[in-house]
Amino acid sequence: MAQTLPPALEDKIRNYENQRRIYESFKAQNLVTQQELSEISLTVEELKKHPEDAVAYKAVGSVMFQVEKSKLTADLEEREETLKRRAESTGRKVTELETKLNEMKNEITIELGKLNLTLQ
Repeated sequence: MAQTLPPALEDKIRNYENQRRIYESFKAQNLVTQQELSEISLTVEELKKHPEDAVAYKAVGSVMFQVEKSKLTADLEEREETLKRRAESTGRKVTELETKLNEMKNEITIELGKLNLTLQ
């Protein structure tokens, strides 16, 4: 015999699932940002190893343009700073959501325990 859940508990479970999806989205966003940041950082490091008069190219769409190394380095460093801020921001959001999800899960588990049910 199937037991129906109280409407308030069903709402909590739905809310938990919605928050979990948001969490997964932010987590994926943070991973992509971290990967791009790593790539940019390595590129900036490599550029700094070469002399100022070295030939450098920048890809714009499917076309490569020759640019001054100093300009390219400045552009990449600016992008690197932007990505660092974004990674910090999304990282904080992931942590906040993780905490919130754990609290929600504990509340739901307690309420299910009162009904002799378990969270799967």
